[in-house]
Order: sequence, then structure tokens, then C-alpha cells
Amino acid sequence: MEKAILLHSVLIFVFLSILLKGSDLFLEGAVAIAKRLSIHPYWIGITVVSVGTSLPELAASLAGIMKGTPAIMVGTVVGSNVLNLALVAGIGILIKPLRSWNRSQAIAMGSMVAASFALWAASFLSPIPHWIGLGMLACYILYLLALKGEPEALDTLEEEKPSITPLKLGIWVLGLAMVLVGSEQAVNHAMKLAKILNVHSGFIALIIISVGTSLPELGVTIASALKGEGDIMLGNVVGSNVANILLISGISFLFANVTVSPLVRKIALPYMVFVAVSFMLMCRIKRSLSRLDGAILLITYAIFLILSFRYLTGG
Repeated sequence: MEKAILLHSVLIFVFLSILLKGSDLFLEGAVAIAKRLSIHPYWIGITVVSVGTSLPELAASLAGIMKGTPAIMVGTVVGSNVLNLALVAGIGILIKPLRSWNRSQAIAMGSMVAASFALWAASFLSPIPHWIGLGMLACYILYLLALKGEPEALDTLEEEKPSITPLKLGIWVLGLAMVLVGSEQAVNHAMKLAKILNVHSGFIALIIISVGTSLPELGVTIASALKGEGDIMLGNVVGSNVANILLISGISFLFANVTVSPLVRKIALPYMVFVAVSFMLMCRIKRSLSRLDGAILLITYAIFLILSFRYLTGG
């Protein structure tokens, strides 16, 4: 058993390294494309990057549907959203304090909060009707159109537009592939390690899987913070949360009969709403987030873990 623990630990580290390098390559490509097309980096972060880094959640959801266990999707989406705002954003802000607020971000965060409330309300239906999934997909399209209509300043973009060669596009796609493979394999070995250590299966569903599928967001956020790309860092986190609910949950609800577990409905979903509202208010009122705010966000994630574990153990 000790050899198995060591093996899976080493493999987790290896695939995390692949993930982080892929995130770096993917981020460079996204910024280059944004500047070439005269699109504000925040828009790229909130659409291309956020959807790209949400692919693991989508893959996990579709796999769950095909295996006849679609309910795990909600736990993964909710756990990922809490982790994105509390842990991923917290780490990014600790690395590079965030000083940014504009109309596009207001639309995105408002959409994130509204979608969070909608998912919580839908969780009380058993199973969740298919028309709710269709409605979520329609809302996601409207959300993208609302952002596209925002004439946000391209003032922050350099006048010089980098060329997009086939080689650069290939490197960008390679980066995305490394992000997806790295995150998939990291969570795969993390789950095997958790089973060896006899971690509660409910805890694995809500925490371990969601952590693994959020590794792309973490990688892109760290790379963005280190490069000083605050717009992409914030857009990636908020955009991923909106995509997780409206796009991924929407697809799952449309094609499968989903019932939400008591743990997710009673603990995780209301906590997700609380974190989403708190994060939006912090950005709106303060208009800049310091390292202290980043530390507070990390504490909120620790509280989420404690509450989830206490519920699972009956504490």
C-alpha cells in the first residue's frame, strides 16, 4: 500500500507540472489572439479561456450521464464554483492584488450570481425538468451576446498586433491539450489515492473531483497573476463559473434526469451563492482586492471544507 501511495503521489505531481506548463502556453496564445483581433483580454478570459478550462467539468458531466450517474455533475459544478472563487481567485489575488472594475465585469458577475441562485432553486425539483436545461443554455447565449455588445475600452491594448502563425496556433492548442490531459490524469490519480486512504466517497465527489476539474482554472489564474494579466485572471474565474452553471449544467439537465443530493442542496449550493454574492460585493464596493482579501477568500474555502466534512460525518 505504501508503494501505491508513493506512486500516485508522484504521478499527481507530474501531471500537475504538465498542467501548469500547458496553462502558461494557453495563456500566451489567448493574449496574442485577443490583441490580434482587437478584443479586450477580459472578453477572451471570460469566453475562450473560461470555456476551455471548463472542459474537464463538461467531460466529467457527459461521462456521468453515459454511465447513468448524472447527479455527480451538480456536485462537481458546485464544488468547482466555490473553489474557483474562494481558492483559485484567492491564490491569484495573493500573488497579484486585483485593481479592476468595469461594466463588462459587472455584467459577468451579475450573471454569475443570478445563475447561482437559479441552480440553487432548481435543486429543489426532483428530478430537474429538461426545460430548465434548455433555459440555461439560452441564458448562456444571451450572456455572451451581452458581453459582445459592451464597447469596453480597447485602450489597454497595445497598438501593435502580434502575428498569428500556424506554429503559434499549434502551441496554443498544445497548451490547451496539456491543460486537459494534466487535469484529467491528476484527478484520476487523486481519486485512486483517496480510495487507498479510505476517504469518504461523498467527500471525493464534492471535493476531490471538483478540485481536479478546477486545476485548469488554477493554472491559468496563477499564470495570469504572475504575468500581471489581471483581466484574464478575473475573467477566467468568473467566466468559468457562469459556463459551469449555464452551459455544463444546462447540457446535463437537458439530456438527463438529475436529482441533487442533500449534501449539495443543503450545504454546497447555499454556500456557493454566499461566496458568489460576497465576491461580487467585494469587487463592486472596494474596486480593488488586496492580499488580505485573497487570504479571506482562502479562509472561506477552508470553512466550506469543514462544513462539508461535518455534514458527511454527521458532526
